[in-house]
Amino acid sequence: MSEGLYFQVEQTRPVPLDLSLHLPAGQLMILAGPSGAGKTSLLRLLMGLDKPAQGLLRLNHKVYFNAQTQIFVPPQARSVGLVFQNYALFPHLSALENIKLALLEQPNPAREKLAWEWLEKVRLTHRAHARPQTLSGGEQQRLALARALARQPELLLLDEPFAAMDTPLRRELYLELAQLRDEYPLSILLVTHELQEALQVADQLVLLQAGRILQEGPPQVLRKAPANAEVARLLGIENFWPAERISDKHVVWAEGEIELSSYAEASRGAGWLMGAPEDLVISTEPDSSRGQVWPARVEQALRLGQRWHLRLKLAKGTPVIASVPFAVSTGAQIWVYFPPQVLQWVPESQRKRSHRSIL
Repeated sequence: MSEGLYFQVEQTRPVPLDLSLHLPAGQLMILAGPSGAGKTSLLRLLMGLDKPAQGLLRLNHKVYFNAQTQIFVPPQARSVGLVFQNYALFPHLSALENIKLALLEQPNPAREKLAWEWLEKVRLTHRAHARPQTLSGGEQQRLALARALARQPELLLLDEPFAAMDTPLRRELYLELAQLRDEYPLSILLVTHELQEALQVADQLVLLQAGRILQEGPPQVLRKAPANAEVARLLGIENFWPAERISDKHVVWAEGEIELSSYAEASRGAGWLMGAPEDLVISTEPDSSRGQVWPARVEQALRLGQRWHLRLKLAKGTPVIASVPFAVSTGAQIWVYFPPQVLQWVPESQRKRSHRSIL
């Protein structure tokens, strides 16, 4: 597989950015973070709509920007496709004409043939002569993808492409996007706030805040070992509690002292204790055979599919989220066991990311 996308950019305005990343060809990278983190600003730099103050941008060994040698390739000369949240389809043109407009470099007979081929790939041949405003949301999204891919870009950028979709349609479109990634040799960079479905198809996840990378890596790695509490929040991890690590295997939190697995990272001092809701063990009777158990009151119990989502409060007021496969009533007294092997420890000062040079 070819090199894909390398970039290192620095700027102080209009939005401060100091980023360095590699997106291999054939991979799908999710870019996430709060509003104002710099996600859309980065897409504009990659597209060539803005120029960073410093840095390097290279796509499959072709340099698109180099501040040192004053190279800047304009948007129309870059092998980059872009899909906006509102799709930016031309309302006065049919679906077929929208795709043909992206193929103006092709002679007219080839343009017609290629446009039909792309409509077939996204299952829209039956809507070829329909205007965008008469298409469903999913059809508009597939048309926008087809138009962006018709020029056969090496990099596809998507800015909140499925934000207006309901959950079943989002899931379907993410699976179609994963199929496109596997069929065509292109890199895909997708900005989204809807991480739940996106993480199921992503190869890499990058979390931004204030123009810098908080953490990057495979989604499953980040969920198991978030760098800090802010990353945990962005990933939707519901249980994280301030605590003090006093030994390799023991942490003191608001409820007292709790045991960690001996192989957990042994950094002592202030930090965060984390545990996934589905990993906590809930019982309706105290069971001392498990070890230390904590009494709790069920503040809220909601059935979600085949499981119950519980909001609990421990004896000293610590909130806990749990997920169990059996019914529990709101107001019930229960007991919580935190298996040491499922608890994660994140030191307050854990690893600040160092920016790699790719020049």
